[in-house]
Amino acid sequence: MADLVFEYQPLKTGESTGRLVLQSSDLGSFYYGLHLKATMSRPEKPLYFCTTLGSRQTITTKIMSYAQQKTEYLLQTHCADFQMAKTISVAPASPGGSEVSVEVTYEPCQLGEARATLQLWSPLGREYSIPLFSLCIIVTEFILLLSWLDYRDFACVVFPDFSNTFCGV
Repeated sequence: MADLVFEYQPLKTGESTGRLVLQSSDLGSFYYGLHLKATMSRPEKPLYFCTTLGSRQTITTKIMSYAQQKTEYLLQTHCADFQMAKTISVAPASPGGSEVSVEVTYEPCQLGEARATLQLWSPLGREYSIPLFSLCIIVTEFILLLSWLDYRDFACVVFPDFSNTFCGV
C-alpha cells in the first residue's frame, strides 16, 4: 500500500471536473473522476497606516503569484485616501510561486480612521484581497505654530514636507 498526495492549486474560484489515471504495469489502469471546488481565498495580511494630515505614508507588501504565464493584475480600492498603480505586470511564476511587490500610499484628506480593501484581479491569476486600515492624526507642533501666527501671515508661511490636500497641490 502506498500513499498518493494530490495537490490542487486553483487560480480561479469555481467548480471543475477532472480525471486522475493511475497506471501500473502489473495491475493496469485505474480511473478516478474528480469534482474540484475552489473557493475565494482568505484576505492577505492587512496593512496598517498612521500619518498626519498633509503627509503621506507608503507601505510595500508582497503577494505570492502562481500564474504560469506573464500576467497583468488590475488594482482597485474604493477609498481615495489610498493610491497605488492601476496595474502591475508579473512575470511567469516559478513552480513554488513568486513574490510580487505591491506599493500602497496613504495620503489622508481628513482626520480620523479610514478602512478599505485593495483588490488585485487578473483573468490569468488568482484574486487577492488586502485589508487597509489607517488613522490620520493632527500634528501637535503644527497646531502650536499656528497659534503663534497672525492669520494674515499664515498665507505667506511655507511648511516643508506639507502638502495641502484640499488644494490638490
